[in-house]
Amino acid sequence: MKDISLKNKILDYVNSYNGWVTKGFIYILCEQEGYSPENGARRLRELENEGKILVSYYTGKRGILLARYAKLQTARPTSKPEIKIEIINGQAVAYI
Repeated sequence: MKDISLKNKILDYVNSYNGWVTKGFIYILCEQEGYSPENGARRLRELENEGKILVSYYTGKRGILLARYAKLQTARPTSKPEIKIEIINGQAVAYI
């Protein structure tokens, strides 16, 4: 029996997931399969360059540019609205 390549395992995982998969989930999959996370990141870039998956970049809470992946025809994620909080008359008021 022939083993399935890491690239195909990642593609199957992304296609079976509803929504966007962060790179962290792919790293966990790679480690469970006995591969390095760096190898998984290379396979993700290959899949994206071949047009088999979508990639969306976003800024994480520490200001770092992060990537997330999805199957084709998945709606692009919308950015989170920025919520501002002010203290008015001793009470916190949140607004967009």
